[in-house]
Amino acid sequence: MHERFDAIVIGGGATGTAVARDLAMRGAEVLLVERDDIAASGASGKNHGLLHSGGRYVVKDPESAEECARENRVLREIARHIVEPVGGYFVSIPPDPLDYADKFVEGCKRAGVEFHEVSTGEVLREEPNLNPEVQAAFWVNDAAIDPHKLCLLQALDAARCGATIKTYAEVVGLLFDGETVEGVRVLDRAKRTVEEYRAEIVVNAAGAWVGRIASMAGITIPVTPNKGTLVVIHRRIVNHVVNRLRMPSDGDIIVPHHTASIIGTTSVNVEDPDKAYPTEPEVLKMLRAAAEIAPAAKSARMLRAYAAPRPLVGGGAGREISRTFRVFDHELEGVGGFVSIAGGKMCTCRLMAEKLSDLVCKKLGLRASCRTHVEPLPGAEREVDVEAEAKKYGLYNALVSRAVSRWGSLVSEFLPKVVERPSLKSVVCTCEMVTAAEVEYALRETWARSIRDLRRRCRTTAGTCQGQNCSYRLAGLVYEVSRRPLEEVLEDLATTLRWRWLGMRHVLYGDQLRQASLVLAVYNCVGNFDRIFGE
Repeated sequence: MHERFDAIVIGGGATGTAVARDLAMRGAEVLLVERDDIAASGASGKNHGLLHSGGRYVVKDPESAEECARENRVLREIARHIVEPVGGYFVSIPPDPLDYADKFVEGCKRAGVEFHEVSTGEVLREEPNLNPEVQAAFWVNDAAIDPHKLCLLQALDAARCGATIKTYAEVVGLLFDGETVEGVRVLDRAKRTVEEYRAEIVVNAAGAWVGRIASMAGITIPVTPNKGTLVVIHRRIVNHVVNRLRMPSDGDIIVPHHTASIIGTTSVNVEDPDKAYPTEPEVLKMLRAAAEIAPAAKSARMLRAYAAPRPLVGGGAGREISRTFRVFDHELEGVGGFVSIAGGKMCTCRLMAEKLSDLVCKKLGLRASCRTHVEPLPGAEREVDVEAEAKKYGLYNALVSRAVSRWGSLVSEFLPKVVERPSLKSVVCTCEMVTAAEVEYALRETWARSIRDLRRRCRTTAGTCQGQNCSYRLAGLVYEVSRRPLEEVLEDLATTLRWRWLGMRHVLYGDQLRQASLVLAVYNCVGNFDRIFGE
């Protein structure tokens, strides 16, 4: 690996990977460092997977609404294989104020958000689980997108353009002489070694941690970590994204995502972004709010809850802060070789990267223009004939269809392997219908090291059983492919289950508690977990 680069990007979330892709496509020598896995720590990987139409912000935050509307159209083209164009509704349910509808219409027109009014009868036919007291409804072009895969594919495309991607590489210091940032000091968390890398420009795209990184150069960035808590329901209780037709508030949106529904979200400022956890009152609040929208939520099984910190720019209460973004050129503050970016949304990450990369390229003397809005991400280059692929490789249509929904045309890089090695046809995760071929590909080609990394790529352990049936199989594949010491793989398995429990602990009552007790019994009886790892 080179020890000197044109640009070093700190952060492997949506913005960081988008910046690495943009700069690499323009010809820069790029290193991206991420302290965990791609899209593992912050809001990029822990959101509701909504590809915003912009409708949510048209009244209160029109600048963010316009950005979302524009990037919605771009991502539908360049990442169409990971976008499910479900559409969305904004619905007014008592006691939502009816006069908000007029403000919503005017805001959509100004921001360029696609919308049209629909009758209450039409929306109830489309959404039979919806509260029948709907008093007004509008259609918007919301969609669902896989946020983990968006970040991964941006990183993968950056690597294919020459960028170097280092995960589990934590920045522990900046190479700073008091005037210029010349590089980073990185802890390799796998090797437990500290290495130094130098660059002309260091890009701080660390999300909610952007202020912490900036402080290493004596700079203060007005970023407010803001926690959003979400709850996952085990099935789709709505067919389209459903929003409340009112000012944004807690629990006012349900997003159908893969095989589940995601209820969101809270907006609470936090001091430490590393301690942004859901609480039981927040979870119960989300569930009650979802039941107001769709009463079926009352009887649905909650799989888990999770939370992540948003990197909002500015001060004040969470919902008072704009969701737009800001680029910081620290040369204006007397610190050379250092730029930062904060704020924004997952769905505006490409636009954010374009604006920041324009600045970086100007400093580097690169004249190439941005192409990220027209170049497809890996897997979106062509459509896949699911039936033909299934017939060619002797697989069920459903298996191939689900693989294509996760990888698009990249399935051509792992499905042919089943011809030479039929054992790769075996289904590792029955909830999400994942084959051994897909898991092996993720481990070999996409920087996956652990079972949790595989969840972000293949959705293994994310289904109804929450890893009860697939974790052992995944551990076996991690051991076979990585050849890591057995003790490390066993600890990986234990860590996976601990994180699953962390997300489940706030929804453990009634049938959910009995199901969790069964899972614990399975692991203790079949795997001796109580003896291997203790209480």
